[in-house]
Amino acid sequence: MNFVQCTADQCVFLKFENGNTAIIGAYVDALIMLTEARALLDKIRDKLHLRFKMKSLETIGWMLGAKIERNEEMKTIKLSQEAYLMAVLARFGITNCRAVSTPAIQAKSEVNDVDEQAADFPDREAIGSLLYLARFTRPDICQAVVAAAKHSERPTSSNVVAVKRIMRYLNGTRSVGITLGGKREPELVMYADASYADDEIDRRSTSAYLAMFNGPIAWNSKRQATMHD
Repeated sequence: MNFVQCTADQCVFLKFENGNTAIIGAYVDALIMLTEARALLDKIRDKLHLRFKMKSLETIGWMLGAKIERNEEMKTIKLSQEAYLMAVLARFGITNCRAVSTPAIQAKSEVNDVDEQAADFPDREAIGSLLYLARFTRPDICQAVVAAAKHSERPTSSNVVAVKRIMRYLNGTRSVGITLGGKREPELVMYADASYADDEIDRRSTSAYLAMFNGPIAWNSKRQATMHD
């Protein structure tokens, strides 16, 4: 159907036809289709139905455990995972815990520094569940989850405390998500941070950067598509 694979995300495909843009986001056998014209959407869907056995939904409410909320007046789309988050908290018995304001400890005095093997807590499974949240709609816990994952092979009691703290933070921020779009001018925002030799085991430094661009889809002369936002 002459779609072009997006260079920024290879699971996204784009097509420009008769002045209208069409976007397909693919994850295994689940697709999200967006078009500027209803006729183009129907045309693409009919062609896919001829090739695959499919079930089509008129509107997008949920996708891969994420809730999708569209505000047509504000021109925004919000992605959140409160239902998935509550299931994770219930699975690991953290539903009724006291919430905290940060996902990671702020001072060494808060750490139980007893270096003993943690017992009766599925640390690796908990980190796996948190990684899905961190990579999808909760980048605010990403650093804390990655730090906890370093010790998932042989977690100690203090490592378990760190994982549970992330869950306690999530319990107090259940409805937080990512909002895309909005009535604003195209804007490029970048953040960077680093800490020198902060790992107490191997003295490696930690650095990170984040780049966000709110703007339209762009097509270059070679028909290679890039999508922002």
